[in-house]
Amino acid sequence: MPALGITVATIAITYIGYETSNIINNWDRYAESYDILQEQLFNNVLNKKKVKREERAEQKEKQKNGSPKPNDRQKDQFEDALKKIEKNRGGKKVTREERQDIHRQIHGQNYSYKELVEVGMAILDQSYKELN
Repeated sequence: MPALGITVATIAITYIGYETSNIINNWDRYAESYDILQEQLFNNVLNKKKVKREERAEQKEKQKNGSPKPNDRQKDQFEDALKKIEKNRGGKKVTREERQDIHRQIHGQNYSYKELVEVGMAILDQSYKELN
């Protein structure tokens, strides 16, 4: 077989040159696609952030108008409401039975602090009237 002077290295260099020139010639198309993808990604990130902000605002509004989300904060709110009730009753302590009574009535109602105090006072007033 006669030697044509074409080696594997020559073929490889020619192929690499062809691919490089193909990329250079089509750069505008690649760059445009890249820009479009980058813009879509950016808009997607912005939309996710917007949705999260809206969810946080909705959650804040719910907590503002009702009970707080975490259970330990709900317990603290309940304890503070009981202290306020005791203060309104002239310092008379809430008994364990009264406390359980209030808890049964308010459980799952999503009351705010102010509503807890009002409902608690109403429950205790009602039970006081029933005793007399």
